Amino acid sequence: MLLIIIFNFAPPINANSSFFNSQNKTKIKLADYETLKQEWLATQPKMKRYDIPVLSKENIPEILKYFNIKTTFNIGTYNYGLVKKPTYNPYAKNFLIWELKNPPAGLICAFFKARQNPFKEKYPQDDDEYTLDDLLKYEIAIEEAFVFWDANKQPTQTNVNITFVKLDIFASDNKEKAINKYLIKNKIIKEPKLIKLGCYNATPTTGLVVPLPLGEFNGIEIAAIYFDDGVRLLPEHQKTRSLKRGIEWREEMIKQYQTGLNQTEDERIKKALPKAIESLQEEIKELYQEIINHQTYTIEDLLKLSDGAKNIYLFSFNTEKRIKEIKLPDAIDPYQAIRDWKRENNLYTFPPLVQEDDYEELRCSFF
Repeated sequence: MLLIIIFNFAPPINANSSFFNSQNKTKIKLADYETLKQEWLATQPKMKRYDIPVLSKENIPEILKYFNIKTTFNIGTYNYGLVKKPTYNPYAKNFLIWELKNPPAGLICAFFKARQNPFKEKYPQDDDEYTLDDLLKYEIAIEEAFVFWDANKQPTQTNVNITFVKLDIFASDNKEKAINKYLIKNKIIKEPKLIKLGCYNATPTTGLVVPLPLGEFNGIEIAAIYFDDGVRLLPEHQKTRSLKRGIEWREEMIKQYQTGLNQTEDERIKKALPKAIESLQEEIKELYQEIINHQTYTIEDLLKLSDGAKNIYLFSFNTEKRIKEIKLPDAIDPYQAIRDWKRENNLYTFPPLVQEDDYEELRCSFF
């Protein structure tokens, strides 16, 4: 038997061969730690800074709520973070404790919304060691910075345009719709907003639902105010909170009644619910007026809180009566013709709107 053994010798692989190079496409880049952090930060949203003037420290937690930030410091009771020098919060914490170094005049506090990052970077914290500018350099650890200032110690913003808008409408027109129509037509907003007369907007994304201060502005009765940017809130009277809860409860009841009205087949309920809704709406108006009556600030104070707004629109109305010309056929008794027309158009009222004058019949004869 003949045994044949064949040996197949493969050539050695050359690391510089075209085959090896074609299979190894991944490039390994060596970089220092700071460069990696900056490259990562370039892929993230820029840090946002909000400079917010307030007339009272009590408004700070309420304003932060508009940004979905809940704090644990309660104004009105002893609060370590707001009774001392200007302070800021520790990284990812919702209370104020650390004192700022060399705070600018009028600064109350700074609240930083933490930016989570893969490098576990945090901004530093210690009493009287870091200025506001020092901390704002830590953009890798701060997503949003809310800097609160005392409005009475800050110079009034001068680059804001205040526009008086006087709208001519008929008595039967809807004033809220008229304001929305103006804002949309002038490309100030894109979609209609919730508007309540006698109110202003706390932020550009919210409706005009915060009650205006009591009184006129330059002798003009203001129906509503719209700010195109920024955040502002006037301090509330203690009773205002309970009044607002009363409004919210009534608004919820109205929604339930409206749902019931759409679903019921009972004629008695169909008659009763509209009256109940109307009654609640009147109560809401009275509560809003009571809130306004408790305001201790003025519209001038509100305008101090422009907070970055470029334009402020103050709305007032010139209400006119709609004149309608009615042509009636010739009649021997014109007063009777008017009464007949009113009955036909369901406009008859008691006492009649048109009063007949006393007159005497004169008989004249001609020769």
